[in-house]
Parts: sequence; structure tokens; C-alpha cells
Amino acid sequence: MKNIILVGMSGCGKSTLGKFLSEKLNIPFLDTDKYIEKKENMSIDEIFRTKGEKYFRYLENDILKDLENFNGIISTGGGLPVFNNNMYILNSLGNTIFLDVNVDICIKRILNDKSRPLAKKGNVYLRNLYNERKTIYKKAQYTIECTYKTLNEILQEMYIITKN
Repeated sequence: MKNIILVGMSGCGKSTLGKFLSEKLNIPFLDTDKYIEKKENMSIDEIFRTKGEKYFRYLENDILKDLENFNGIISTGGGLPVFNNNMYILNSLGNTIFLDVNVDICIKRILNDKSRPLAKKGNVYLRNLYNERKTIYKKAQYTIECTYKTLNEILQEMYIITKN
């Protein structure tokens, strides 16, 4: 089986859906943000505050080498596909799926989670960020429109993709 790589805006449900699919298929799950936190022994928020976003983007790009030997479900950070030609690399590592969720839902989820660096930026910034990033996310091999679907409907679509 190829890796299933989930991309999309922060707050779209990549980690939640990835964990569910991983359990359903009984295969490993990796969240790139959690992986970086473990590797750096600090939270994403701490990395942003102490070392800056540029350093964090370097870390994201650097871990892609580690993912070459992974076989399972990968949930990427919202910005990972956007920088350093990473979307192209992700597409070479497995089946990429853009989880397309209405931006207002993503914003609500982000603003309710103070552990996210983006939570401090506000609605207008997040809306603009989503509009900028969506073009890159759409370069994924598959898109699942998630806004009006149940968890089970989304998982079913993801499951079908894993069979390709």
C-alpha cells in the first residue's frame, strides 16, 4: 500500500481523520507536527516563538526524507505542502488527499485552539492564508469536499482512495 498523505488548512481535520483511518486499516499514523515536536523536544508554538517560522519550515522540509521509509497515513501541517516545493515531494511519497473544508469552519476550529500559532492571527489573516494556500492544496492527487459530509462518509472516500 502507498502512503496516504492528508493535506489542507489547519483545522480541516487531517489529524482526526488520519487517526480514524489508521485504526480502521490497522496501519501506522504519523502527524508531521507531532513528529517535529518530538524531534525538537518543544511545541510548534515554542519553535515559532524561539526559532521562528523560517526554521520551522526548514524542519518540515527536512523530515520529508524520513517519510520516504514510512508506510501508513501521514497528516501534514497546514503549511508543509506550501513551502520548498514540498507538495511535489509529497505527491511522490504516496497518494495525497486535499481535505477541502469551508474556510469558516477551519477558522472557528483554529481560533478555539490556543496551542496553534495561527490562532493569534485573527479571521482576516486566516481567510487570506487559506485563499493563498488552496492553490497548492489542489495539486494533491485527490480532493475530498468535507464541509457537508459526515465523518463516516469522508472515511469511506478515504478508504476507497487507499485501494488505488
